[in-house]
Amino acid sequence: MKRTHLTILLGILLITDSCGQKKEKFTNGQVNGDVYSNDFFKISMPIPLGWYYFDNDGLPKLVEENIERLNIQDKEQAKQVEDQKENVKMIFALFKYKPDTIIEVNPNITLTATRISQYQELKNIDYAIKAGQKEMTSMNPNFSFDKDIYTLTIGNKQFKGYHAVYSADGLTANYEMMIANFDNYNLNITYSYKDTADKDRLFEIIKGVKIE
Repeated sequence: MKRTHLTILLGILLITDSCGQKKEKFTNGQVNGDVYSNDFFKISMPIPLGWYYFDNDGLPKLVEENIERLNIQDKEQAKQVEDQKENVKMIFALFKYKPDTIIEVNPNITLTATRISQYQELKNIDYAIKAGQKEMTSMNPNFSFDKDIYTLTIGNKQFKGYHAVYSADGLTANYEMMIANFDNYNLNITYSYKDTADKDRLFEIIKGVKIE
């Protein structure tokens, strides 16, 4: 069974209650050679040789396909996901294998931007994390979270992160979810994996991220 939709779910449902009015202008970023960069967030990330990425051209289709795979039956939950499309944007996704590869967990990194201009309380990252965890478990009880929230410096920016686990039908997938505030946006960097080797490789990529 394809499992890449799990990361998409986490990205979309990270922050709740974020419907708004006029959009602030920001860029999804672009790929030049083996580097993804985003001038709005002043961030760049190396792309390892042989890995697969989605940026402006492929992300909208990828997100829509994975929302369809969720097959959300509850009308209120479906409406909530639809409303969040205007405010929660996955801006980059990096996969070790082709996203349609039949594998339990395709190691990957995703960057998701959440517009919070009307919900200034979400600038408090601890609050944002707890709100996101509560909503995720309400929509899918197969997620669990470590109690501890850790601090990590990526580039020269301080992020707060936590470990999440999805466990169902014999599958266990791990997620490291790291969030930082950039004025009216929260930026989430998530990497998902099954074993320690993949976790270490993904973290090496994260250590190569630069933020001005």
